Amino acid sequence: MRAPLAIVLCALAAPAHAEETDFLPDSVAWNGCSELGDLAAGLQLQLQLVEELDWEQLPRRASVLVIHPVTSLDPDDVMTFVRGGGKLLVADDFGSSRPLLERLGIERLDGRGIRAVRYYNGNPNLPVASADVSATRGVARPNALTAGVSEVVTNHPAYFASQAPTLLGFRRDQQLLVAGRVGSGSFVALADPSVLINSMLRFEGNQTLATNVLRYLAPSEDNRLLMVTGRFRVKGHPLPASARAHTTSAQRFMAEYNEFLGHLNDFALTQPALRALAFVCGSLTLVGLLLFLPLPRRPLDGHWLRPQGAPRWSFEDQVARFGRGRLAGATYPAVILREQLEDRIGQALKAPGPIATIHTDWVLQQVRQAAGAEAEQLCRRLLAALRQIPTSMRAEEAPLVRGVQRKDLARVYDMGRKLLSLLGQETLPPIPLKRDHAPDR
Repeated sequence: MRAPLAIVLCALAAPAHAEETDFLPDSVAWNGCSELGDLAAGLQLQLQLVEELDWEQLPRRASVLVIHPVTSLDPDDVMTFVRGGGKLLVADDFGSSRPLLERLGIERLDGRGIRAVRYYNGNPNLPVASADVSATRGVARPNALTAGVSEVVTNHPAYFASQAPTLLGFRRDQQLLVAGRVGSGSFVALADPSVLINSMLRFEGNQTLATNVLRYLAPSEDNRLLMVTGRFRVKGHPLPASARAHTTSAQRFMAEYNEFLGHLNDFALTQPALRALAFVCGSLTLVGLLLFLPLPRRPLDGHWLRPQGAPRWSFEDQVARFGRGRLAGATYPAVILREQLEDRIGQALKAPGPIATIHTDWVLQQVRQAAGAEAEQLCRRLLAALRQIPTSMRAEEAPLVRGVQRKDLARVYDMGRKLLSLLGQETLPPIPLKRDHAPDR
């Protein structure tokens, strides 16, 4: 697979600007992708170029490689596809995918700002990205995408800035490769598509990375990797995964409404904005219930506006009642405790999403940077304990929570209080564990 050094340097003399014949999987030119197709074949995969991306015809768990696109993809369509179980590679250094990358929480920056530790053969246009650059942000983590890769040679690249862990980068906060999960699917973002062209795959690190990417994106239902590049057509919209199994219009509407609520996780909204959005959604739901549900045919005297029954309990009150044994074994307090702790820890770390969906190593690294080794060890124990509590309150999961004892909840609660204090956040009130209160009525 290696070529004489003079040939490689000749091919790399200019940036890999994409023409209509570039990046094609059947092109053996220096800027083609025939060798990428050969690597796929070696993995028993088929790299298939498509000129029209028809979302409605794609298998639910398909794999799509978007390499140096000129056509822009709708971020909503892509997020629906990935959330439903699809796999996606976005390799773009000229900015056509900027809206999509921003939707994934990734900022694309011009390559002129790169300050690499090393340049191949001293050429400023060929900065070398390293897998060890993550060591500047903590202990480097093993990853399937960078297994066996120590460095990758790039050709006039851009770079990323995001909260995602740096898999390959030039310096701290100058990322070449990041990856993550959205719903049931996953994505890989590469800031230099020329890493995958024939001339660049002569470098051992580039070839190993390309092989890892293909293996990582291999579909589970067939052996096709669908590839689009340059100018291509886009047709239709992907159907939300939750709506595929519903046949009636009412079922489909409710499924798509739930999918819309799931889309809200893709936005980095502030807490006030989330509260306002929750108020609007709740108001719309209430209006719908008042319009469609039958109401009693009797005069409304306003008695239903008067205070009725017991007051609503705050989170702290719920946990306090649990500590006194009133709600021991119930699902609600344990799940609410997990949600509150994960939310407050995520805010403290400025996490890009719910910490339950983020790799544990990233969370521990951020805690160590913010509060030191003691906080990191405490966070490790707390996350292990939180994983024993389900993330929802569905009826079928209730038996899993009945095994939570008051002392276990108190231990989790105390660890959470201490960690929030170490992170400089508003902590939780102490939990009472005495039985000297009469049971609530």
